[in-house]
Amino acid sequence: MRHALGVLGVLAAGVLLAVSAAMNWRFGFSLSRTEFDGQIYGAASAAADCTKALVPFFFFAAWAVPTFEQQKKIARICKKMASGSRLKGQRRHVPLLSQEARQ
Repeated sequence: MRHALGVLGVLAAGVLLAVSAAMNWRFGFSLSRTEFDGQIYGAASAAADCTKALVPFFFFAAWAVPTFEQQKKIARICKKMASGSRLKGQRRHVPLLSQEARQ
């Protein structure tokens, strides 16, 4: 039963991916002026949709390779990057000092 549900889930995900890629291809095709440009835009849109679906598997494969120490280092770097972006967003609303205040 568990295996059957897994197979059904993969099939459902495949159908959703195919429908989404087809819809994105049609949308990309509609943005063009010529038929050749439409083929390019449509293919790029469909490829981007398929890539989005596969990215979690790529991340898992990349995460499984490093040692535990390397994983901790990657996690620390990601945390520092995230905290830095929050600080940058908080500083955006701080008014800049006037020319007189700098001297």
